[in-house]
Amino acid sequence: MEYTGYIAEGHSVNKPSYFDGTNYAYWKTRMQVFLRVQDHKIWGVVNKGPYELSEDKEKWTPEEIKKSNANWSAMNIMQCSLHPTEFSSVSSCSSAKEIWDRLMVIYEGTSEVK
Repeated sequence: MEYTGYIAEGHSVNKPSYFDGTNYAYWKTRMQVFLRVQDHKIWGVVNKGPYELSEDKEKWTPEEIKKSNANWSAMNIMQCSLHPTEFSSVSSCSSAKEIWDRLMVIYEGTSEVK
């Protein structure tokens, strides 16, 4: 069999796996790795929540701006990886952690259910 250089959709180092509501465990594992390699701050906001920053955005330091952008970057990556039906389940979320946690509850259940 000859190799043609074909890469199946979702098997790219440049874009996240696509989640259409099936095989959540596979998507979750792939997404964890994808988010971690983007930037440690991006995975941090997914895992622990957005950074606490001062209310006055005009006085933010460059480091605080990076911290703020981490949440938006993580949200963007996750939203772009979701089928429209899955996106509708998390479209009201205001943080990357909230998206991550909501998908976990939908597809893995709560600790009480487990």
